[in-house]
Amino acid sequence: MPHYLRKSHAIISYFIVSYTIEKVQEAVYIFKHFVKGQTFLKRCFAFYFKA
Repeated sequence: MPHYLRKSHAIISYFIVSYTIEKVQEAVYIFKHFVKGQTFLKRCFAFYFKA
């Protein structure tokens, strides 16, 4: 493999990896918020039905 090809390949794989990590972090963030929202709704319902 020529040197310049190897270099561009490294750059491309770096971009792919960083993009994937970013997407994963985004998904985790959304998932955490979703879980928080679920527990919040459950608390609201529990409070509503107790009252």
